[in-house]
Amino acid sequence: MNTTTTAGEITPVEAAALPAIDARVYADTMEEIDRIQNTGFIEIATVARLALAKLETPDGYRNLDWIARAFELIECRAEDSRAMASNWAADVSCRFEDVAHDRRQAAQRAAREGSDNQRQAAG
Repeated sequence: MNTTTTAGEITPVEAAALPAIDARVYADTMEEIDRIQNTGFIEIATVARLALAKLETPDGYRNLDWIARAFELIECRAEDSRAMASNWAADVSCRFEDVAHDRRQAAQRAAREGSDNQRQAAG
């Protein structure tokens, strides 16, 4: 049996250990995730379109603070949508886990600790 997976996938052994999920609960959860994502993407696209249209006018370049605010709004809405969808997915044991990201963070911590140890030894 092949037990290797890519980022976010689980092995068959891990899948067998997951709790059983009622099909209606799963379907309702997927519908909510779809709603969250669609609403978020529509809002993000709308703000981006407005910002692009504003940049087609001279007035759009006189004060660029508004475009910074548009980027902040886009970032905030994207993060809100991601977090809400992730929480809903976790409720049915389907949260995405980026194991490659986790490995990179562990390597970064190890490198930082190694640098700290080297500084202490040199000091």
